[in-house]
Amino acid sequence: MPNFKKEAWIMWLLPTGPLIIGLIVTLVAVNIIPRKDEDSMTSSHVAEQYVDFYCKGDFGNAYRLISDKDKHRISQKEFIDSYYVGLPNSKKAIFKKRTCQLKEIQTVNDTSATGTFIIQTPDYRAQEMSTLDKFGFPVFVRAGANMAESEIIATMKESLRKADNELAKTILSTTPSKILTDEEGIRLVYENNTWKVFLDIEAKNESDKLVKEGLLLLHKRKYKEAKETFKQALEKYPDNVSAKGILDVMNSPKYKNHFDKMMGIKQNNGNK
Repeated sequence: MPNFKKEAWIMWLLPTGPLIIGLIVTLVAVNIIPRKDEDSMTSSHVAEQYVDFYCKGDFGNAYRLISDKDKHRISQKEFIDSYYVGLPNSKKAIFKKRTCQLKEIQTVNDTSATGTFIIQTPDYRAQEMSTLDKFGFPVFVRAGANMAESEIIATMKESLRKADNELAKTILSTTPSKILTDEEGIRLVYENNTWKVFLDIEAKNESDKLVKEGLLLLHKRKYKEAKETFKQALEKYPDNVSAKGILDVMNSPKYKNHFDKMMGIKQNNGNK
């Protein structure tokens, strides 16, 4: 026997269902009905997407996930160019070999979150140093202080271009057994009802300018000033890969003594 009361309730609900759902959504939106706290999950999801795009070198899609403040500082084309079109061939080759994984995301407050992600890359440092020895690094040491600035830059670019192409071939044709594990930070902001990755493009641009200044100082053999300038670049933007790489070379066992000597730093390692 039909349950007329039940059927009557269903008949009433069907035409008014959308109105009820709309009312509930409105109440949730104005916090009359508490909503489930999904901020951490949402920020994690955005961060995971960004890290995946970033790791693969898909900077077009990565751009979609950055903050409006960053987008006001850099167009999508400029963003792609800065990360990929202008990227050394050796770095492009690394994209094909590295893996990335989001480690954690912590919501700081309602509008910001921070976290870290892990990057694993085959260790090509030995190949990099030998390639620099062969093509690139002698320019840093031998560049004459009296050379014109344009000559210094042209010589540097040509030598590093050769070193880069050689290293790219090595990376694509070999895979070292040792894996390097590094961590990078990631920041997110909550804007326009969604989480976005905040890159702080303004600070990055200022840091890049300092790297260029440091390179000119390096080629003029003003090593102490150059090293301080690269440190300033990292302070301004801790994720500046160029500044990190140059400081790693300057602090490497093979070249540290040379630079320390040129900067007038006495060695206290017991060597005669």
